[in-house]
Amino acid sequence: MNFSQSAKSTTHSCPFRHDCNNLLTVILGNIAIAEKQASPSKEITDRLADARDATYKIIDLLKAI
Repeated sequence: MNFSQSAKSTTHSCPFRHDCNNLLTVILGNIAIAEKQASPSKEITDRLADARDATYKIIDLLKAI
């Protein structure tokens, strides 16, 4: 499940969440593209995984607002 699917019920109540939803969807999309195009270097895949994990942590924080 991506952020836009998980936040549908909360975006109507807060424009800030809606804006964050849009930005995080773009970030996760770019991470996914980078993962597909990246060389199989462990360092690169680890950094992309860290970026993805950090993005999902932001999603969890926004759900708590």
